[in-house]
Amino acid sequence: MDIDSLIVIFSGILFLIYSLSCKNKVNYYNRYYENFTFIIVDKEKFLKLQLYISIFNSACMIAFGIILTIYDLPYIYLTSYPILFHFINYMIQPVGRSKGYITKKNYLE
Repeated sequence: MDIDSLIVIFSGILFLIYSLSCKNKVNYYNRYYENFTFIIVDKEKFLKLQLYISIFNSACMIAFGIILTIYDLPYIYLTSYPILFHFINYMIQPVGRSKGYITKKNYLE
């Protein structure tokens, strides 16, 4: 067993515990973008969406660590997961906007 892939699995479990323990806290990344700010319209549904995305992200991290362990992939694959991690976290913005949980407002007005 490779210790690096076990660290990824352990990090996925820790992120799952963190996301379940902080499910009532808004951890919205990319709140300010260029001249726009994002305003949360429906907090309850947004928190539920955030929880689902963080559980999906931690499950992907655990699965990625298991795949690294089983197939003994090179180290470069281990360093590629942070890109996927941040992409999944970014998905809360377009999904939340399409469902109407957040809205975009120009803060220069």
